[in-house]
Amino acid sequence: MLQLTRKFSDLDVWSYLLNGKEDFYVIIRDVENNLTYQGYPQAFSKDHTEAELLLINVKVYRYEDSEFLYEIDSMYHKFKNDKINF
Repeated sequence: MLQLTRKFSDLDVWSYLLNGKEDFYVIIRDVENNLTYQGYPQAFSKDHTEAELLLINVKVYRYEDSEFLYEIDSMYHKFKNDKINF
């Protein structure tokens, strides 16, 4: 593969990253519920009204002061598209 450009065929950068082969973690800030989630994406879907995300090796923090609360093996999130930006 020559890779003469950085243009990709996915619909958006979010899809490009999640469809990639490299492991990376994401941080989700849920200001409304005063929580922050940090984990590795395992699976995702995105449609016109809702987005779903399955994280593994998740660490949960309180949003306002970043105090660590707990860790969990996996966590499923479902978002209305008007509540999150991808």
